[in-house]
Amino acid sequence: MADHNEKATNIRALLARTRPFAGSEVPDVYWEGRSLIEELALALDLEDDDYHWDPINCATVLEFITSIEPTAGHCFCNDRSEAKANSTCGFHAVLQFMRDELRRNAEALERAEET
Repeated sequence: MADHNEKATNIRALLARTRPFAGSEVPDVYWEGRSLIEELALALDLEDDDYHWDPINCATVLEFITSIEPTAGHCFCNDRSEAKANSTCGFHAVLQFMRDELRRNAEALERAEET
């Protein structure tokens, strides 16, 4: 499993190798989602285990993902570059974080309903 700093580097590679869909107006959610992902990379750098997303943040990042495309010469879904930073691993790190956050939120809701 990748360490926190490697995940942060890969997440930044994902952001560096993507852009908003060409020819489209850049929606606010693009900047909001990108900002959340940048905050995640910073939290990983700082090893901040208290950094979390709520379901609304996860939805914002999912919407961000649906509004991006790879920059010329890159593919964030199958990065075969020899570079140290891998955008595919960054893409998966973001998805895995969202998965864990959604589970954490659901478990907290379950516990609250039990009391």
